[in-house]
Amino acid sequence: MNAVRALSAASAGLLAAFVAWAAATYDGGARPVPYLLAAATAVAVLLAPAGAARAKLLGKRALRHVRGGSEFSAERGTVFRATSPLGRADLFDAVEEVVGGSGDFEGVRTDEFPEGEGLVVTHAGFHALFVRVTDAGHPVVTGASKRTRRLVDALERTRSLSFERVETSPFLDPEPVRGGPRVLLAGALVVATLGGATVVVDAAHAGEPYNTAEKFTLVSMDARAAIDPGVSETEAKLHKAAFLVRSIREEAVEIRWRDADAERVHANAVQALRTDRTVRELLRSARSASLTAEQAARADRIETALLAADRRVAAAVRNRTGTGLADPDGDLDEVRRRLAEAGETPVAPAGPAGDDPGAVTVDRRSRTVG
Repeated sequence: MNAVRALSAASAGLLAAFVAWAAATYDGGARPVPYLLAAATAVAVLLAPAGAARAKLLGKRALRHVRGGSEFSAERGTVFRATSPLGRADLFDAVEEVVGGSGDFEGVRTDEFPEGEGLVVTHAGFHALFVRVTDAGHPVVTGASKRTRRLVDALERTRSLSFERVETSPFLDPEPVRGGPRVLLAGALVVATLGGATVVVDAAHAGEPYNTAEKFTLVSMDARAAIDPGVSETEAKLHKAAFLVRSIREEAVEIRWRDADAERVHANAVQALRTDRTVRELLRSARSASLTAEQAARADRIETALLAADRRVAAAVRNRTGTGLADPDGDLDEVRRRLAEAGETPVAPAGPAGDDPGAVTVDRRSRTVG
């Protein structure tokens, strides 16, 4: 197996396993299309090297067909295939009779070919014709001399065979791509695999306020908890909560950018509120289990960081509206108020999401936070 085929098999296997795990973990049955698309990508990655080799072979055949009228005459580069099968022993006897009774040929010897034993008919010193047999038992005569036609004519007379000239040898098998095309193919396989994985992570967190990199990180945390016995589900929730708190802090940074208009600032602030809700849900879920002392302390630290991050985003919004960013409808002030409230509200025990200041809905038409 060459390197590209190994890469193809490994990439397809990993992607297929990832798709199967993600579909089971993130309720792929409710939204199957992305997972089916990623699974199809895995199949395409697996078949790509063989497909490229087949395309290369077809390209060779097409090129020979195009050039056939000028470069390949009836006496050069010809391939004759019998229309009916003939036993290998009978064929060899016939060829030896023809060679022995004709002055056009000097000798004949057996040789091994990939499909089995065949004959090499020599003439004019170092020139040769080849007599081989397909897996279906059809004799094939190949050569680059007018003597090829003479040998075929003699076999047709002595064994009542009928030969037809074919464009390419039936023994011409697909060859793996090499050189520059192989590098391009390997790159395409990697890109396709990453593309399939991206489709999966986007489906896993569809509708959630995260970019693709953040989705990859969150899914990787779930995957680690699934395959690493040393990482519990509770640990995974705490890891995700800590990561999302950092994401909220990044919203404050983006809000402070001077090129961010009111629409963008509002979107960042709402995203911070939605992420706050997710962090609170993760902390509530983690605390509902039996935490170790270290885990409980860590959950408390994450909560403290969450409240500070909410206040930081609220302060960033206040800074922008206080330095000239227009807010004629009061939308920014409303979302700032909600963030400030969230920054002063501890994470409540498990209960209705509506009791949580992080719970937020957004009117898409007016951008009003509800």
